[in-house]
Amino acid sequence: MIPNFSRIDSKEMNKMNKSKVLKIIRDGNIISNREIIKQTGLTAPSVSRLVNHLINDEGLVRYAGVGVSKGGRPPLIYEFNGVEKYIIGIDVGATYIRAVLANLNAEILYEIQLLTEKERGYHCVITKLTDLINRLRKRQGIDSKNIVGIGIGVAGLIDKKKQNVNFSPDFHWENVNLYEDLAKISEIPIFLDNSTRLMALGELGYGIGKCCDNFVVLNVGYGIAAGIVQDGKTISGCFGHSGEFGHMTLNPDSEIVCECGQKGCIEALASGRRIAEIGRERASESAMLNDLCNNDIQKIDAKMIADAARLGDIVADEILNNAIDNLCIGIRNLVSLLDPEMILIGGGVSLNGEIFFRKVTKCMEGKLMRTKAGVNIRPVTFGENATILGALTLVLKKVLNFELI
Repeated sequence: MIPNFSRIDSKEMNKMNKSKVLKIIRDGNIISNREIIKQTGLTAPSVSRLVNHLINDEGLVRYAGVGVSKGGRPPLIYEFNGVEKYIIGIDVGATYIRAVLANLNAEILYEIQLLTEKERGYHCVITKLTDLINRLRKRQGIDSKNIVGIGIGVAGLIDKKKQNVNFSPDFHWENVNLYEDLAKISEIPIFLDNSTRLMALGELGYGIGKCCDNFVVLNVGYGIAAGIVQDGKTISGCFGHSGEFGHMTLNPDSEIVCECGQKGCIEALASGRRIAEIGRERASESAMLNDLCNNDIQKIDAKMIADAARLGDIVADEILNNAIDNLCIGIRNLVSLLDPEMILIGGGVSLNGEIFFRKVTKCMEGKLMRTKAGVNIRPVTFGENATILGALTLVLKKVLNFELI
């Protein structure tokens, strides 16, 4: 659809041009006013006015010196000023809540991690989030007025308009007003999205997504989900509920009940939660697992299974192989459906590194159509910080688009 520019007033046009100039400066690292004029098609006086505003009023651009003259007056050069304003990024995981204070360049300055203790209920989680936000706001040397926003990622179906959690199987939440409850305690703007979609957004903002327009991020951890990027944009769906890859039915005859209440979901058969459950069920068959957990089978988790498999334990290796086989059937379906350039895998289970990706690579051999065989499957760029970087990107986009005013 062709935009109707006649309906855009001068104030809105100015914001659009200011955003365009800011993005060019950020993407170009260090860039001259002549290059800005060339890329935007704006007049020299307009560029000069917009850049001066970004420097003196917004504090988002700074002078970087004088460029090399190609005849005439040497050009002024500018750079994105990402070090004087800050973002709080939070990853609300089923096991841990991780929160960071970072600048607009995504350089993490402070980090705090707490046990989620989701079994203690929703209000316990809200109390922990409130505490984390307040502790980061009050860090020595940081003026809270320069914290421009708080980005939060949480597993579940997020209402993209109200920013509330419609349903989260991992937390057993249904229609909770997470945004409203947090907004009560903070005057800093808060933005909420699904944690896996944020992983994909982080790749677009700071990672490999800068040079790849079509990819899928899989979050394989306590649960399983997907963040889908097509034509350089994350796909959220009609209500913000897209990407529930883990709740696609893999085996309709399975008796394994998923956290969502259905049977045979990919998550029920391949997640870190399921790997740990099977490990506890089969612990009596493995002396190594008993040694690793000090004979307390309740301590067995997916990492312990991967460690035992890495050390040559047959039972652990079989458990891990079965989970990855199920996961790879799902990956095959995703590749056939979406035709991505690459699949990036993150989440706690993937952090087991070489053994996980070696098994995935081996399992995928011969599973794809010949035309899809070249799809690249690799780790996410930021490891355990993948959702955090997405939460930072969520706020950064608001900054670059001047949507925080």
